[in-house]
Amino acid sequence: MSLFGATSQLVEVKIYYKNIEISGGSSKIVVLSDKEGNIQLQQQEEFIKKKQEKQEEIKAGDRSIEVLTTMWKILSWGDQNKITKRCERYTPEGLQSIDYYKFRDLRIKSCLQSWDAKDAKGTVVPVTTETIDMLPSDVVFALVNRYDTVTEGSQDEQEKN
Repeated sequence: MSLFGATSQLVEVKIYYKNIEISGGSSKIVVLSDKEGNIQLQQQEEFIKKKQEKQEEIKAGDRSIEVLTTMWKILSWGDQNKITKRCERYTPEGLQSIDYYKFRDLRIKSCLQSWDAKDAKGTVVPVTTETIDMLPSDVVFALVNRYDTVTEGSQDEQEKN
């Protein structure tokens, strides 16, 4: 791979999650680790396969584990600098600093390019700043953490190199 083509590629980031019922009849999205998500998804698929073999009805609750697949842009040096510049702030004493929360928000909204998220009617929801802002914060944190792991590598991978 050329150094100058690396940032034109997209990287895939998946999260596993389930919707659980909590008290009062409401529900909550719970994000699973990759390991736990893979295990539970495999168990779910085996359970559904057995039901299909027995020609039993597959209920909505039988598919509790869901996967959100997203595609992310890798930032170039220039893109990174533009985002950083937009996040500069100055103290009353004239000292420069970076608004980390704004940086994180702009980075997510600049890098997240597409996903397979669907609305209640089954239509793919477009990736926009507004739709990202509507996601549960746990989902966004999980996505950006997994993006960082994919693009930066784990601590073990970094130590090997």
